[in-house]
Amino acid sequence: MSTHSGRCLAPLLVALALALVGGCSSIKVTQEFAPGTDFSPYRTFAMMPAAEQDERFRRPPLPPAAPRRIEDALTRELIARGLRPAGAAQADLSVAYHVGRRKGMDPSTYGQTYKWTGPSAQAVPIQREIEEGALLVDLVDARTGRLVWRGEAKGKPDPREIDAAAAAVLAQYPHVAP
Repeated sequence: MSTHSGRCLAPLLVALALALVGGCSSIKVTQEFAPGTDFSPYRTFAMMPAAEQDERFRRPPLPPAAPRRIEDALTRELIARGLRPAGAAQADLSVAYHVGRRKGMDPSTYGQTYKWTGPSAQAVPIQREIEEGALLVDLVDARTGRLVWRGEAKGKPDPREIDAAAAAVLAQYPHVAP
């Protein structure tokens, strides 16, 4: 990637990081973890260093302001789940996150309509483009490096909803520490 294209991506990634998923009712959440996973030993967490996350997700680095807002939201939600922040060397879990945005076609709008072209009507395909934002959160065992849990929230991008996206994703975490 050229330096110029990296600079062009930076504003997009800021907007993406701050414009994740819109209104709680439109957030779709999924999670993955191995059946039988014992989450009880995990009581502390630390954010994975940015360079490690950039490599993990093969993403260009986020601008300086974006990660703070995302990390603050994730930290609040992890604390609400009973986990405590710790230094990287003492943490049981390492937290990584990725934000993404894509455009696609809304499958609910596929079809056709008719328009008049003089004396007859002609079928015209209908398709509506949509934009979707996503927040992906990985909780990694800090000692083994093994992925323990992954959650993802997807929805319509809205800059006011980063906190709602973090809450929706981490509400799925299957263990509340004492």
